Amino acid sequence: MNRKNLAIWFVGTSYIWLVTSVLVAGAFYPGYNHISQFMSELGAVGAPHDALMNMAGFFGTEILFVVGLILALSLTPKTKTNIIGLLFLFGYPVAVSVSAWAPCDAFCRPEEPSLTHIIHMASALFGYLCAIIGLSLLSRQSGQANPSKLIRMSGYALAPILIVAFGSMTPDNAYAGAIQRLAETTLYGWTIWWMTTLPNNDQARSA
Repeated sequence: MNRKNLAIWFVGTSYIWLVTSVLVAGAFYPGYNHISQFMSELGAVGAPHDALMNMAGFFGTEILFVVGLILALSLTPKTKTNIIGLLFLFGYPVAVSVSAWAPCDAFCRPEEPSLTHIIHMASALFGYLCAIIGLSLLSRQSGQANPSKLIRMSGYALAPILIVAFGSMTPDNAYAGAIQRLAETTLYGWTIWWMTTLPNNDQARSA
C-alpha cells in the first residue's frame, strides 16, 4: 500500500472508529437518542463509561486522523495555500482532542457551565472551523492541478453548508445529533476526497 492509500486508510479508519465508538457507547447509555443528542454527551461528566469514551473513543479517533494527515503531508505540493490549509486542517483533530480531555458538563446542557465545559465547547467549535477553512484552501489549490473542477468547487459549496449546519447545532434543536453526525460525515468525506487528488509518489512535489 503506497503512502497516499495509507493516508486515506487512516482517515477512513478514524471515521469508522468514531461511528463504532458512538454506537457502542450509545447502546450502554439508557435512553440515548442519536437524532437529538450530541455525541459529546456520551463522554459528558456522569455518563456511563465517560472516561473510556473520551480517551478510547474520541481521543483515539483523532490520533488516527492525525496519522493520516502526517502521511499526506509529504505528498502535498508545497504551495503557500496548501501549507496554510494543512495547518488549519491539523487544527481540527488537535482541537477536538482538547475537547476529549475537557468533557462537557452532564448532558452537555448546563445552566451554569463549568470552565471545563466552556473549554470543551470552544475547542470543538474552533476545530470545526479549522477543518472547514483548511479543506476549503486545500480543495481550491488541488483543483488547480486536477482536470476536474469538482474538487475545487467543493471548497466554495461545502464550506457555507457546514457553517450553517454547525450553527444550527443548538441544545434546543430536536435534530442536533443528526446534524452533527451528518456534518462530521461530510468533513471526513471531504478530507478523503481531497486526499484522492494527491500525487501517488512518496515525495512532495512543488507546484
